[in-house]
Amino acid sequence: MTTDKKETPPQQPMPQFYPQYVGLAEDEINLFDLWNVLVKRRRLIFIASVLSVVIAVAYVLSLPRTYLAEAHLLPPLAKGIGGMQGMQGMQGMQGMQGMQGMQGIKGLKREERFRQFRGNLQSLTTQRLFAESEKIENFHDFVSFKENKGEKGFAKFSVVLEWQDQELVASLINRFIETVVLQTKAEIISEVRGSLLQNKINIEHAIASKRTMALHRRNDEIERLKEALYIATELKIVESVSVPAFAYISTIDGYQDKSKKGFNFGTKALKVQITSLNSRKSDDPYIKGLRPLQEQLVMLNNQLSAVRDDFDVVRIDQKAYRPDFPVDLKKSKIVAGGGVLGLMLGIFAAFFFNFVENNRKE
Repeated sequence: MTTDKKETPPQQPMPQFYPQYVGLAEDEINLFDLWNVLVKRRRLIFIASVLSVVIAVAYVLSLPRTYLAEAHLLPPLAKGIGGMQGMQGMQGMQGMQGMQGMQGIKGLKREERFRQFRGNLQSLTTQRLFAESEKIENFHDFVSFKENKGEKGFAKFSVVLEWQDQELVASLINRFIETVVLQTKAEIISEVRGSLLQNKINIEHAIASKRTMALHRRNDEIERLKEALYIATELKIVESVSVPAFAYISTIDGYQDKSKKGFNFGTKALKVQITSLNSRKSDDPYIKGLRPLQEQLVMLNNQLSAVRDDFDVVRIDQKAYRPDFPVDLKKSKIVAGGGVLGLMLGIFAAFFFNFVENNRKE
């Protein structure tokens, strides 16, 4: 009996895969190598860091001590007009006929006075002149200004001075403010007086012109009366007589006026009128509009005599006081920054020298 055996194919062994090691590419960074470089160059990094800290400390110690003083200023009060109070009535005053008088004098409103004071305070010319008077240099480099909105919209203006002398800094800034106050007052007074004087000159010229023209008109009247006297003498009219309208004679071209005195008044009346006009000492009572001009002139003279410097251009909210401590220069931050900068420079130098060394080996 025969049995068939099935032949099974031999089994193939399963292939085994082993991970292959792939080396680092030339352009890849190995953190371990970087650490080795830092360890190798640790002395260089330490020296650079220490040297940078030493330089920072030396710089901090070389800085001079500076002290800061600050004064706070506000616009003057409305009642602080003082000697300028009389000027208020002059605004808008009409001058002589045909020309305007004072049309507002600047420097009376407190906002304008304070604005002018601030302009002088920030002027480089003013600061230079003050520095020359105090015999100090570069004053404008140490003074600064700042503005903060206060109550009711008023701006609080501050003057800040940073100076090396602890005893001098406060008095210096206070004297500077006082100097600018006097300068601003002088400018305002000069401007007001100049406006008043100019208006006074205009009125005086108008009065003189009216008087001159009055003299000319009086002389013209005398000439007309003399001519009428001649006619009356020739006609032998001694007393006033009534004559027809056509008999009125005028030497002015195209002009006749029955109201004008003529020869019909007679020689007696004409001589009296001529004598009276020749002996007149002043034409002022007969000049129309002269008295109002003289009244304005008196007012201007009173205003000129009333101008004084007892008005305010600024209100000192707080004057500068002697500082107790110098300005904080953040010395610790400067030293720490120097140390960080030195560390960064040391690390950079370590990698740089390592790169140079590797290039030499290759």
